[in-house]
Amino acid sequence: MSVWEHLGRLDNLSMSIFGVVIIAIAAPLAAGYDEMFDKMDIDKILANDALFTEYVECFVDKGPCKAELAVEFKKIIPEIIKEACEKCTTVQKSNVRKFINAMYKRIPHKAIALHLKHDPTGEHEPKFLAFLHAKDD
Repeated sequence: MSVWEHLGRLDNLSMSIFGVVIIAIAAPLAAGYDEMFDKMDIDKILANDALFTEYVECFVDKGPCKAELAVEFKKIIPEIIKEACEKCTTVQKSNVRKFINAMYKRIPHKAIALHLKHDPTGEHEPKFLAFLHAKDD
């Protein structure tokens, strides 16, 4: 008997319990990025030119990724650009907006390089730029 045949024999209560279990298992996988990114002190990074530059250089492959969480954050940048931070928490959205907007203001050529690196055709640009210009939740 297949799994689907077994499922067909379950009553409503069993199906409800089965559904809750599936949601409980799947929810953390779809929840978003690690909460460690919520703890990044973005204001401290932006206030320190050397630290800000270290992150930027890491993200555009022009320097080492020694700063706290730089390697981990660099790994999710492509998805953040592609999905306009859809999986980000409210804090993460705010931090991404602050950082990327600071890049465009302070070193626009590096911001453009970062964007082109992860979206060379500009396919995701309208959605990502709309995200950057949106107000924090």
